[in-house]
Amino acid sequence: MSKIFLVASGMLSPKKRESVFSKKHCYVNYGILRLASVLYESGVDAVVVQGLFRSPEEIISRLISLGYGGSEYPLLLSVPTFFAVPWAIEFCRLLKALNPNQRIFVGGRWVVNGRVDWVYSQIPEVDLVICGTSDDCIVDLVTTHNYEFQTTVKGNKYIVSNSKMPKSFLRYELLDEAYRFHPSIEISRGCGRGCNFCVERDIGMTSLQNPNLVVENLKYLRRLYNNEHFYTYFQASNFCPNQEWAFKLYEEYKRSHLDSLWRCEIRADTINPDTMKLLASSGLRVIDVGLESASKSQLKRMGKTRDPDLYLEKADTLLRTASKLGIWTKLNVIFYPGETHKTINETISWLRQRKSLIKGVSVGSLILFGTQNEIKLSMEEFNNLGTSLAKPKPDDPEGVYRLNLSNEINCEVVEKYSSGICKMFMSQENYFVLKSFCYFPRDYKYAEYKADIASIIQCTKMWHSSPVGSTVT
Repeated sequence: MSKIFLVASGMLSPKKRESVFSKKHCYVNYGILRLASVLYESGVDAVVVQGLFRSPEEIISRLISLGYGGSEYPLLLSVPTFFAVPWAIEFCRLLKALNPNQRIFVGGRWVVNGRVDWVYSQIPEVDLVICGTSDDCIVDLVTTHNYEFQTTVKGNKYIVSNSKMPKSFLRYELLDEAYRFHPSIEISRGCGRGCNFCVERDIGMTSLQNPNLVVENLKYLRRLYNNEHFYTYFQASNFCPNQEWAFKLYEEYKRSHLDSLWRCEIRADTINPDTMKLLASSGLRVIDVGLESASKSQLKRMGKTRDPDLYLEKADTLLRTASKLGIWTKLNVIFYPGETHKTINETISWLRQRKSLIKGVSVGSLILFGTQNEIKLSMEEFNNLGTSLAKPKPDDPEGVYRLNLSNEINCEVVEKYSSGICKMFMSQENYFVLKSFCYFPRDYKYAEYKADIASIIQCTKMWHSSPVGSTVT
């Protein structure tokens, strides 16, 4: 049997601001690596190639250099975001021109779920759309032509699968150029906390991966990287271990004499100080905190909490606890429909009072994704807030809709606030430190980073505009 190739779609342009730094991102698409790992364990020879910001032509050349010449297996293509759709369109067109008989199966649940006909209209070369998570059925799906599928009214084929998270490793030896990436460990799936802006608001969270298996995974990664320096992302949409789980991790981590440092994403109101202390002693060094806002009215509006005062009190405790434990905190802020100058300044004021506790802040604005019918329904919910569709950016693909959040805060004002907040709370050095922890390539050094800044006039002006530096997130 020939080798199966799995490709993580790249992007023709970054989701946020265009810069040399955004195009340095080298983050593992762990979903498609999970499928490759399942196939590998079943005896199928698999390799994963990530598109990143390389062109579709470059990736096809890369596939050929790895032995691709057409395959009896389908090529599996992951499209993790609507911003990756234009790249996927061109990649599939070129691949079918090269090998007309090559079957292409496309997944990426945040893009394809409920939009099968739309996917086929965008990427006509697709042979099958895979909705949901397909870990349980992927082996049968790729090794036989007789898989069971459903058909839309328009005759387009798809399957729906919602697998449980496998209790096994992500096999990084299957990832092309694995040395460039900081690895991830999948800890749990789902969230289910009901935040209005979150795609996982109604998807219940699975149990956390057994701490013993997490430690075994860290040991495997240390062997794979020959004990060289690497960081690890504990991948969970809502990482909220209880004290028992944290203590078991701590015991196994110490027993195995590990020194691996890791990063995770958490809510601002779910982990208590005692649990944080155990996690810090088990290698936790960076937390991405989904604060979202410090405006009480906006926190309620976005469904983040029913008790904003308690929520912000817990967020404050989290920041102070992390600082005492030597854990770096990067806060995520999202501007939501209904924002005004008053609500944004409430968030800025809260952040200013805690500036010494914060390593960095990332700011984004709500973007709607989907078909025109989906967007119409969403906009009906926001109309009474003065929200309207903004003029798209030149590189925005179909299915991406930016917003004027209110009569006061249009898309241009949001950009100014976002840039200003980043300048205020994240220095040049801290930006590099945070991005180097799981996002920049492992071999991207600070000296090279400074040289990149100096070589780009626009970026140099950006840094010069603030005494504490600025950043592009």
